[in-house]
Amino acid sequence: MMHPWFIFIESNTTGTGQLFVRAARELGCRPVLLTLTPERYRYVAEENVEVVHASAQEPGALLAAAGRLAESAPIAGAFSSSEHFIEAAADLARELNLPGPDPACIKLCRNKRAQRFALAGAGGLNPHFVAVRNATGLAEIAPSLRFPLVVKPVCGTGSVGVRLCVAPSDLMASGERLLKAGVNERGMAVPAEILVEEYLDGPEYSVELFDGQVVGVIQKHLSAAPFFIEVGHDCPARLDKRRRASVEECARRATALLGLDWGPVHVELRVPASGVPKIIEVNPRLAGGFIPKLVRLASGIDLIRATIQRAMGDLPDLTRKSRLGASIRFLLASRTGVLAAIDGLDYASSLPGVCDTVVYRSIGERLSIHGDFRDRIGHVIATGPTANVAAGNAARAIAAVRPVVTEAS
Repeated sequence: MMHPWFIFIESNTTGTGQLFVRAARELGCRPVLLTLTPERYRYVAEENVEVVHASAQEPGALLAAAGRLAESAPIAGAFSSSEHFIEAAADLARELNLPGPDPACIKLCRNKRAQRFALAGAGGLNPHFVAVRNATGLAEIAPSLRFPLVVKPVCGTGSVGVRLCVAPSDLMASGERLLKAGVNERGMAVPAEILVEEYLDGPEYSVELFDGQVVGVIQKHLSAAPFFIEVGHDCPARLDKRRRASVEECARRATALLGLDWGPVHVELRVPASGVPKIIEVNPRLAGGFIPKLVRLASGIDLIRATIQRAMGDLPDLTRKSRLGASIRFLLASRTGVLAAIDGLDYASSLPGVCDTVVYRSIGERLSIHGDFRDRIGHVIATGPTANVAAGNAARAIAAVRPVVTEAS
């Protein structure tokens, strides 16, 4: 009997994109990727994923492609692991009468300006913010703002375009660049609008929820200013009971206000000196940065498998099975140039607790500095009996790894 299709619309090019494909197959489905650029996905050949050429920006094309697939086998679910395509996936699932989140809630949440206004009514969840649509408006408000502050695009992911500004000149340079961008890193059109927000000086966490239930709280490590590259995560976050309760409640309030009661939600927040958590952003999707793998290693809860099950109409098991620690540290490109070698990988792999050492780039490949997730060229993952031990193991491992970058020939 032909296995049912599980449709992936574009999805992540590395990391969880490949893990989603494997999970769908383990659950008895036949994964198929709807994309116009299969060459982006290195794992397509490795995992023997079938590909259908269709534009994720054309709902009619996606529906037509799904219709053709349904002629040979039933469709069990439709999903995307990528922030850029979760709205298209939600729309397609609704059209096919398959389980999925409310497309209207996904659309609202993906626009950070709309999200901010939706959360504003609750009071206390947002930092101070202002939305700006042109350079003239930015120049008008710049003299009256209190610095430092953060500028970010209203649509995006992976810290792309997010910058810390310490003076009006920083704000004008970063803001004008974003307003002129036109397209994102995937070549998709983006609105000419930015958010200028209060800078929250405090530790950053993410709360991972599923069907409104808190599954884990993650401690996040960021790069040096002015960038906000996520360079590491620890699971679980090292918080006392009172602080953990306030962080979890903040995340639950935000997701409820946004109507995100289906499947995975990734909430990022900071706790400033006041002790009151503030929302950085709410993402109506599974976390990136290999956080789902950390959750699985630390607690035994497989969020990727759970998401596929939910999209197929099943209720997943979210019972905690272990209480360990798991941490990831990312290897960043040191400078622009050609990757000549990566030293220390074998030694890092041999260190206590290390369970994963991965390089994303090939020797001889040209590296560029973007100030966002694209600067990450590899990672190490380590575990331990506690989060502190796991974090120490990961830190020692990443310190042993050194990328060798040379000038382009």
